[in-house]
Amino acid sequence: MSQGTWQLARGGQTYGPYTWEQIVEHARGGRIGRGDKLLDPRTGVWAKPSQVPGLFGPGGAATAPAGLSAAAMTAAGIVVVLAVVLVSIITLRPPPIVVVNGTVPAFPTTPSANPETAVMGPEGFAFKGTYRWEEKNDPTNNWEEGPCYLWIYTNESGTWVSFHFQVDVGYLRWEDRDLPLKTHTGSHYVFESDHTLTLVDKRKMVVDITDTAMSGTVTNITPQIGSFVGGSFTGVAISYEQHQAEAPS
Repeated sequence: MSQGTWQLARGGQTYGPYTWEQIVEHARGGRIGRGDKLLDPRTGVWAKPSQVPGLFGPGGAATAPAGLSAAAMTAAGIVVVLAVVLVSIITLRPPPIVVVNGTVPAFPTTPSANPETAVMGPEGFAFKGTYRWEEKNDPTNNWEEGPCYLWIYTNESGTWVSFHFQVDVGYLRWEDRDLPLKTHTGSHYVFESDHTLTLVDKRKMVVDITDTAMSGTVTNITPQIGSFVGGSFTGVAISYEQHQAEAPS
């Protein structure tokens, strides 16, 4: 197999194929966890991320795949052959043709049709839409409106929502909020600020997602702080690559 056919297993589902560069990017971003498994195309063996040569090290994730030594390749091959032969002897059948999880699909850019059993891949769920919100003491008494990007993802610190939206304060600029997950039931997510700074408003975001779209609300749960009151947003699902290319960092 080539270096471009890496696969990742999580929660009983398999994702891929990925290039080595994509695997490195997800590892650096904390989107590959200890409980995941990676199919290394250099050996054809599933392994824990920490066991993949060159992925993690003193300097973090590697930028190029570390080749296995001849001895390591030979040892890995012997282990695989012995395992197949042993199973064949026990079952009195010829060595089986191993198919990993059937035909491996590419990671879906939108959630599963059954969100109750959907497993979030390393890329998470990404959306693009429109955000409308209200400010206190607005002399025009109008709702503000602008484009927005939303990304639900999981790393070693937990599940988060990254919300970017554009505002007009005499000129256009992007603002962002990153909130940790509080509760999650099926396709219904609730995120809430967990900081204790008394001079910064705390916000609660409720998000509902489907295969193709998202909608939600944002509220200021410390109304005595700041001018923001609340808002709502809707949008459509986009790929992780489109989110990374378009959403401001």
